[in-house]
Amino acid sequence: MNMLTVNFSRSRIIVSGSSLMGRDMPPRIIDGPKREVVKSNEVATLWCEAVGVPQPNIVWMKDAKIITDTAVSAPPAITPEKMNVTTEPRKTVILPCDGTGIPEPVISWVKAPNIQIEANEKYQLLGTSLAIRNVLFEDAGFYHCIAKSEAGQAIGNRRLIVDSELDRSHANMLPQ
Repeated sequence: MNMLTVNFSRSRIIVSGSSLMGRDMPPRIIDGPKREVVKSNEVATLWCEAVGVPQPNIVWMKDAKIITDTAVSAPPAITPEKMNVTTEPRKTVILPCDGTGIPEPVISWVKAPNIQIEANEKYQLLGTSLAIRNVLFEDAGFYHCIAKSEAGQAIGNRRLIVDSELDRSHANMLPQ
């Protein structure tokens, strides 16, 4: 059995074999690829099993070219691409970043315009999410989560809104 996982839509299979005197049986596909409809950024797995004497050699092709590297890759994607997050001052807020891809992308964070975020007492990296502690008004703005791998890069935009109205509404509830 031969298996190929692909992230493209058109492929072709060629099965070939050479004869042995008196014992040859032409190659025959007994379980071949079926027509697959796959959404963008999803994985399709194509199977091929062939019999014959000698054992057939299975070759996968795309756009009339032999595929020599059957390693799978899918460019990074971030869902959702854009998000607004609202919080009040002095709270901790978490900005999520759900990055997918094959191979799994590495996530990094940048605050606009171009300030690389590193883990410290203010910022904490929680897996792929960014926690911002003791949020202040100057923390408001755009944060970009960057998903990067050998297959490409994707950028998600997170807008942090620090709302003083939320803070005032709680302050009005305090006893005087």
